[in-house]
Amino acid sequence: MASKKLWVSALSKDEQRISRFNSAIHRYGFDIAGHIWLNEPEKLAWRAAYDEFQKRKTNYWLILADEASLKSPGIVYALNLMAFAMRRDLNDVLPVIVMGQESLREKLPNALKHVKIIDDNAPGWEAKLVANTLRLPAADPMPYRIDVYGDEKIGQWFEIGPTADVWSGVIFGASGKDVSLTFHAVGPAGKLPEKTTLEYAREGMQLEAAGKTFVAGSVRNQIDPATSYFVRVKGQPESLLIMPDESGAEADSPEAYVIALT
Repeated sequence: MASKKLWVSALSKDEQRISRFNSAIHRYGFDIAGHIWLNEPEKLAWRAAYDEFQKRKTNYWLILADEASLKSPGIVYALNLMAFAMRRDLNDVLPVIVMGQESLREKLPNALKHVKIIDDNAPGWEAKLVANTLRLPAADPMPYRIDVYGDEKIGQWFEIGPTADVWSGVIFGASGKDVSLTFHAVGPAGKLPEKTTLEYAREGMQLEAAGKTFVAGSVRNQIDPATSYFVRVKGQPESLLIMPDESGAEADSPEAYVIALT
């Protein structure tokens, strides 16, 4: 049987912990690669790590977490984005294990609140890790999907859409200091569109939800599992707002999804 491939993200440069961890799990035949987390969300530094995760066809993402790192809004934000991308590409499966004490759970990013936590200082942690990597966790479908693309040159692009439904339109918003939406487009899911046609596009809206103010945009294009709304976002949003735009349709009021990122 081929070795399980693990991608290890150390949130801090604790060389002693990293060395001890790698030495311990190498004995179990894992194929290990990874990095020390680079806290540069404005450069989408997390995306380079995720691209390597994909290229290696990795089975599990392990996060060596610590309380101090999880107090950083930039780290929490980027961990959320990497988890969104992973969930999207793996059909709502999130093969993530956080290494650290259970008390870290309340400090984990929103997208990782329900993943497995294993204390790598507790006796027998290696056996627990082996047991938990034998199979992938069950898929946990959500009504919406999020992916994130970009780099320093093209900027940060959010891709959103439904996982199963068909939306008659969509509203997307972002909250936070110095956050703005600079461009939007509609196209086939899975890649940034080369050209786009927008129907009844609106920009520069301000919306209130969950006690937050969102700068928002919308289109009335049909958005379905094969079609996405793409929005370029400048800055580091604290929260996102996603809402089907069913204005004019004979339907109940659509649910608004507010997703905390920091």
